[in-house]
Amino acid sequence: METTSSIEQKNSDIKSYRRLLNIDESTTIENIQENIKIIHDKLSLSILEKKDKLNEASPYMPNGFSEKIMNTSKNIAELTKDIKYLSEKEQYINSEITDCMLFSKSLQFRIKSLNESKNTFVVLGEMSFNYCPSCFSTISENENATTCKCSLCKSDLPKYSLEEKYTETLTELKYQQRQNQKTITSLNSNLLDTKEVLIIKQNELRNLEFILRDYSTSTNEREIIIEEYSKKLSLIEKNLEDAISSQETFLKIDNIIQEKKLEETELIKLEKEIELKEENSKERRFSVLNSISKYSKRLLELDIGSEESFKHATSLSDEINFSKDEWSLGGRVAFSDSSNVVKKSSLQIAMLKHAIKDPQCRLPNFMILDFECGDLNAPRSHRLQQNLLNTFTNDTNFQVIITSSKVCKELNNNTYGIGKYYDTNDYIFK
Repeated sequence: METTSSIEQKNSDIKSYRRLLNIDESTTIENIQENIKIIHDKLSLSILEKKDKLNEASPYMPNGFSEKIMNTSKNIAELTKDIKYLSEKEQYINSEITDCMLFSKSLQFRIKSLNESKNTFVVLGEMSFNYCPSCFSTISENENATTCKCSLCKSDLPKYSLEEKYTETLTELKYQQRQNQKTITSLNSNLLDTKEVLIIKQNELRNLEFILRDYSTSTNEREIIIEEYSKKLSLIEKNLEDAISSQETFLKIDNIIQEKKLEETELIKLEKEIELKEENSKERRFSVLNSISKYSKRLLELDIGSEESFKHATSLSDEINFSKDEWSLGGRVAFSDSSNVVKKSSLQIAMLKHAIKDPQCRLPNFMILDFECGDLNAPRSHRLQQNLLNTFTNDTNFQVIITSSKVCKELNNNTYGIGKYYDTNDYIFK
């Protein structure tokens, strides 16, 4: 689980870094390095261009300088006019979007009110009144009335179908709602385009203002060239720094990808181990239950009771379900009280027998059995105790404690018994 979370976190980091660099999965370190080389070559070329132009520059203002200032000023005026128009257009579109949003809320309210009116009519529209709900006086019927009247206000009911009118009005409102949504979508798209054009125009205006300011403050051609290339080289150097920084970030991405691959390999290995252990667990579960089933069925066949299922237990199918605390034998779970004692005790003895033989079993080699419940008669109880003794004859390093008032002679001694055993006619006080 921790490995899976780590892989998901690394995937998120990789996506964030790629989004930051504006690259996709196909981008390689070679692409980044090639981009750095292109920018570096561009910087070198710009420096050489600057030197060449400075060498050729005149100590006076270049020819056509006044015309350049005039054209730049004219372009600034045109851009200012365009920006003003786009700003007004942006405000107008925002206003239209606001109106459409308000109209959308109005339509939603009208549809809601229409549905509420219909529900009210369905519940109350056809009710008739014998007494006025306001003054509780008797409402008299007009026997001469030839038109259909309202049961409450006695006004003439409309001749058209209210259901048809409701459907017609709802359809019209839904249509207006769809058209209004289309209008909002179109306006949003138009607003986005207007903002993009406005940003471009503002950037152009800013650049022209910088150029005009440089022209205005320069006294000769050399100063103009220095100012022009100062900004140009600064921008290229910044792009170069960003490209180098992106290379470092890309190397981080590469390291994260390598770490993720190692974790994915480890995760695959863990999943295979889990699958193998689950398969081994299934096989072991079947093996353990099969072993317990064999021991317990043999003990049931040694019982001297009258249960036919016990006599042929080994030939019957069974299912041990510890989660439900059930052991079905031949499709049968419940037996008589005494038979249930034998059945349950046989299963517990079989579990202890398997635990002693199986070193991987986590059940301790210890068991407490109660032979007193279920009205188990003496001969049957004695046989169960003898089966217990015979089962563990050759086993060591275990302990079984049983409670019974019908102790068999094999256990009624100082080796197995604790204290004196009192028979039927043997009393403590005489």
